[in-house]
Amino acid sequence: ESHPSHGRETSSRNSEVIHAGIYYVPGSLKAKTCTSGAHLLYGYCQEHSVPHKRTGKLIVATAPDELPALEALYDNARANGVEGLKMLEGPDIRKLEPRVTAIAAIHCPGTGILNVHTLMDRLYQQALDSGVTFGFNSKVTAISPDAEGYVVGMDEYRFHSKVVINSAGLCSDTVAAMCGIDVDEAGFEKEMEQHQETSRAGGEKFKIEQIVGLPATDDEPKYDEGEVRAKVLGWVTDGKFIKNGELNEGSEAAVVLDRTNFYGEAGGQVGDTGTLQRRGLASGGPPPQRRQGPERDERRPHGPRPGPPGRDAGGVGELRRNEPAVLGTAEV
Repeated sequence: ESHPSHGRETSSRNSEVIHAGIYYVPGSLKAKTCTSGAHLLYGYCQEHSVPHKRTGKLIVATAPDELPALEALYDNARANGVEGLKMLEGPDIRKLEPRVTAIAAIHCPGTGILNVHTLMDRLYQQALDSGVTFGFNSKVTAISPDAEGYVVGMDEYRFHSKVVINSAGLCSDTVAAMCGIDVDEAGFEKEMEQHQETSRAGGEKFKIEQIVGLPATDDEPKYDEGEVRAKVLGWVTDGKFIKNGELNEGSEAAVVLDRTNFYGEAGGQVGDTGTLQRRGLASGGPPPQRRQGPERDERRPHGPRPGPPGRDAGGVGELRRNEPAVLGTAEV
């Protein structure tokens, strides 16, 4: 540890939230460890006098078109074994939080907060009591393999170890390079920039946010695993939302779906792709693959995402993950 004590960097910026396990895919490892871990963490805080509080959380719907997503999230949380959940309506919501305007909400009493600095102090003391040695004021400058494992350090100090666990936080790529592990940061930056450019180009061309009366797209499935079947509501071209009609060959349009698992923030993710079926015919796409979506604290506003190509509304789309794709515009 390069600092004179523990928890001076990434750990000191912990959100200090005890999550209940609402959003994870039922049956996944994250769902199981989050719900069980919350119980264990509350118990540890109580036993070791770590300041904490079960604050609870409200997840709200402010418009009728958000109700299906809220109900799906409620079912997901119950499938994960989250305890004490309740669906509330306006008056009951205002009793808990008068400053919130909502037509419905999920109340999750198990969400809480804790003092992470005290938690780290307790864990540090337990480690000392168990015989762990800490090397403070000792910046890692080199790691080299030897016959019995690794040598950490150079002239000022040396630690011999069979195993090196890279838990260096924001410096983990530097430590990995010391061990001879190549982190392709340049490749990552290149891929991210390509997706951001595609997203910006689609936004500038179609200006979806300026179109009045555009139906909302439920993007709640973007936090889930697997594929999603969606209905094509129409498309946007020449600044207009079209429900029915035809597109000429070579035209470009942004397809509007009733739901999507595309993760549109920051230009989307590598692997967001989809196929369209129309009158029994399918276009595009390899077999679906699955992936785990991220956790988050707040619901994000729904909105249409540029989707796969199509000729007329009313079709059925299959949105998939983990296959190369370009988000934004598409030729039809």
